[in-house]
Amino acid sequence: QEFREMFQLVDQDHGGSIDADEFKKLLQMLGMEKSDEEIQEMVDKIDSTNSGEVFFPDFVRALKQNRPDPKYSEAMVLDAFKFFTK
Repeated sequence: QEFREMFQLVDQDHGGSIDADEFKKLLQMLGMEKSDEEIQEMVDKIDSTNSGEVFFPDFVRALKQNRPDPKYSEAMVLDAFKFFTK
């Protein structure tokens, strides 16, 4: 349930997937500045359907496999997700 809520917050257009632009906004809110090429590489790595977008099962798998860097506190992550609810 928690992963579903996170996914829905990032999926700003409610299309059922996260595209590179949505992923970029999430990373920026977490203080991670990446080039468009780096972001696309990250999306491509997570995307198991080769659609160029991240669907919920891939999102969950990526979160479980790649624990957040410990320098990000829970509060920082929550603040980033609050951005998507505006």
